[in-house]
Amino acid sequence: MKLRGFQSVKVKEIQNIGFVNDYITAPDLVKDYFHYLPDEVENFMEDLKTRVSFGLGSYLWQYNQEMGAKEDTLKNIEHLTEKRSFVIMTGQQPGLLTGPLYSIYKAIHAIKLANSLSFEYQTKFIPIFWNESQDSDWKEVNHFNILADGEIQRLEFQTDREGLPFGDIPIEDYSEFLDKVDKTFPTTKFKTVCLDLIKDTANSAVTFSDWFTCLLLQLFSDYGLVVVCPSKRPFKRLLIPFYQKELEDPIATTTMLNKAGDLLEARGYKRKIHKKPLLCNFFLKEDGKRENVTFEGAEFRTQTHTFPWSKMLEILKSEPERFSTGVALRPVAASFLFPIIGYVAGPNELCYFAQLKEVFSRHGLKMPIIFPRTSLTILEPGVTNVLEKHLVRLSSLIEEDIESFINRRIKEKMGREIDEKFLNVKHEVSDLINNLNKIVKDYDQTLCASLDKLKGRFAHDLEEIEDKIVKGIKKREMAFTQQIYKIKNSIYPDNSLQERTLNIFHFLLRYGLDFIKALFNAFPLDYYKHHFLSLELEEE
Repeated sequence: MKLRGFQSVKVKEIQNIGFVNDYITAPDLVKDYFHYLPDEVENFMEDLKTRVSFGLGSYLWQYNQEMGAKEDTLKNIEHLTEKRSFVIMTGQQPGLLTGPLYSIYKAIHAIKLANSLSFEYQTKFIPIFWNESQDSDWKEVNHFNILADGEIQRLEFQTDREGLPFGDIPIEDYSEFLDKVDKTFPTTKFKTVCLDLIKDTANSAVTFSDWFTCLLLQLFSDYGLVVVCPSKRPFKRLLIPFYQKELEDPIATTTMLNKAGDLLEARGYKRKIHKKPLLCNFFLKEDGKRENVTFEGAEFRTQTHTFPWSKMLEILKSEPERFSTGVALRPVAASFLFPIIGYVAGPNELCYFAQLKEVFSRHGLKMPIIFPRTSLTILEPGVTNVLEKHLVRLSSLIEEDIESFINRRIKEKMGREIDEKFLNVKHEVSDLINNLNKIVKDYDQTLCASLDKLKGRFAHDLEEIEDKIVKGIKKREMAFTQQIYKIKNSIYPDNSLQERTLNIFHFLLRYGLDFIKALFNAFPLDYYKHHFLSLELEEE
């Protein structure tokens, strides 16, 4: 089994986000939003001061080992405390069974980028995945999608702990979920292996976010990926000085974010972060749930409590596990702890970072170099043959309504055989009525309007006849139509990018766990384009 490049198109043809397009194709236009750009790795290596403490290394080793990490991951954690080691980080919320494909792509991109930089600079770059276990939007992560019989199948995990941070949602009774998975997964020769992987990792996990970690560590056991889970108490204690800096001036970060957002909008870009002026950028856990915190006068307020500044500081020092970062502080906290040279970001994340430069500076840090995540679509066996036979450009299937695309291609197929004949008839009738107009206007001017209506009705009726002919040809071309529908649903399911919709188990079920190796080997470190990779199976 192998994947090969089939087609590629400019990213903006697939997902057109103005700021992202400029960052990729004209970085000089946006470089003042960042400390360094992707071609400045060596300069950043000289400037980066953050080092990993022994305590952090010890916590990471213990956590990853408990979650099933293999030797390469544990060795990488040991390298972290060395003086000349650096980090390539990425991250995501802990989606069910790893969530959408882009979480897998982020991990692969971070690993391959770390390997590439390690070779280029002859020093150790370590790939780390930040499992954002502190988030609590359950509806975003409680499901995953596969295709079965060409249709999207959505499976959900139910819990009575909805609203808690993901790192606090226990994995207790998952038998009902596994029964649904067993019934929904198509029967393949790899189904048992996939079900065993799901069961084994669930058995090793205590919480929903741990399950995510276990799966990542198993899927990438041969690649040295390290996973961070920031909701664990040892980790929180290391961030006390970081949060204390925020408490010194609780809305300073908000002011910086809004100022950066105003600048983006003044230049014609869209801001991603909107903050109310009194809203802090951290959460406080109250009765198990994360609560927003505001600061007014000399008091902090949550939905249920009011604290003087001194009390909030006391809580931080005695119960740091109650604190968690908002979207703006999350990457800053990561750089506070790790020597992060680069961060592999999705398109929306990149836009978030555009508002963070001054926040990093406030904490005495430099923003990591943002490497846009490679965007790709996988073409399953047989798809490329259909596309090549019918000369279909994949971006057309994504950009165009499926019915319009099929009708257009059938008309193209008809070509001069039908289309030109109808066009000729339209011209002949139009000329005929125009000539009649010249005759009748000398006798009765009102007849000209009647003739114009006749011309319009005829054109309309002729288009209806042409559409009926197209439908008739579509019936004859049923095989082509069915193939295109199937391909469309595979590469652009539910009118969304495959990487944002399908789950990795869609492919593991059909092609086995070795699919990860094939994907890793073919994965391009090229964020300038959206890549279509064709999956080819070896004949048995």
